[in-house]
Amino acid sequence: MVFPSRLRWGAALLSPPLARAARKARRIGLDLQLDRGFADQLPYPEASFDRVLSALMFHHLDVTTRVKALREMLRVLRSGGSLHLVDFGGNSQHLHGLARIARRSHKLKDNWEDRIPTLMREAGLREPAQIAQLTKPIAPLAYYRASRAH
Repeated sequence: MVFPSRLRWGAALLSPPLARAARKARRIGLDLQLDRGFADQLPYPEASFDRVLSALMFHHLDVTTRVKALREMLRVLRSGGSLHLVDFGGNSQHLHGLARIARRSHKLKDNWEDRIPTLMREAGLREPAQIAQLTKPIAPLAYYRASRAH
């Protein structure tokens, strides 16, 4: 595998996920800086990153915090940088089994259809789009991408 020479991982509130990530990084010899923080108050200067990645965190935030978090992600992105977000959601037309129950969850109510790209646009991100969806038994995973203007 090829890794960048330096990666930063942040916005995890709890120490156990950070400790687990540190162990995994050491095991493969990856130089990884781990930072604690909040999604709506990232501890980084403006325009610090080419890419921001968010995985299975968004559904834990209320709508107000989601917009603040997206604005923070935009703030730390460099010109032309991109946000890559994956979470439960996407198209809810053909849900089966547990996914139908998940569709009614209050934590997931703002994850369906085009709600996440709409929030991305409201936060000032450019060209927000769902680029893929993976069907899982509990709920589909949707992959989104947006960018900061040049």
